[in-house]
Amino acid sequence: FGLIGPGFSGESLATGKTFFEAGLPSISPSATNVTITDQGWTTWHRVIGNDDAQGTADANYLTEKAGATKVYVVDDGQDYSKGLAGKVSEVLGDAQVGSDQISVGQTDMSAVVTSVKAADADAVFYGGYYTEAGLLAMALRQGGWKGTFMSGDGSEDPAFVDVAGPAAAEGAVLSAPAAPAPADFGATGLYATQAYDATNIFLAALDDGAETGEEINDFIGSYNEDGVSGPISFDDKGDIESSSIYAYFVKDGKLDLENPEQIQ
Repeated sequence: FGLIGPGFSGESLATGKTFFEAGLPSISPSATNVTITDQGWTTWHRVIGNDDAQGTADANYLTEKAGATKVYVVDDGQDYSKGLAGKVSEVLGDAQVGSDQISVGQTDMSAVVTSVKAADADAVFYGGYYTEAGLLAMALRQGGWKGTFMSGDGSEDPAFVDVAGPAAAEGAVLSAPAAPAPADFGATGLYATQAYDATNIFLAALDDGAETGEEINDFIGSYNEDGVSGPISFDDKGDIESSSIYAYFVKDGKLDLENPEQIQ
């Protein structure tokens, strides 16, 4: 027995102790909050790079490739969002000129827009999900702000463009610790290959003769193979040992899911 998931950081933190105490091995394809693997839950694993890796790559992209010198950081207060935005802030250092927090479901972004413009920011990083990211990008452009808008994998979805509108979304940079699926891969969507690989690890454990939760967990811990998403092996905390970060771009009114730039 085992669990493919949880899918999100908040639910991972809420359920991890229960699953650990039950001896349930799990592999998340998409939960990225760094603190999950600091809890001592030896049954919890992920086949995706964590927010430390993504946040570092995002901050470096903004300052080194986008040429930003004044970055304003915003998040929505959720576990995933605060973790990612916090790492971006840490790496930015003196290049960060301000920060703010909004609420999930918030639609009025005028106060943030005012603060961004007052700080003379040439880039905004948003930690959160595509709905609020789209509303923030739209409000910034309607307010006349011209800088680089960047967000993480919570926003890396075509729906970001739908919410923001093609004009406001144009030029946005949305990162993710996942490459596009191979051309011959049937499933689509961010982290589809990671979910596929997680499934195959469990199947390989069964083929190897593992039957109990403890045996399956031991097999996962010693796993070292190439998956569809890339090489897979885990450190003693359950984090994947090798991951790459990609930047996806909104071009010509659409999120280009086929041609990202590897930024780490």
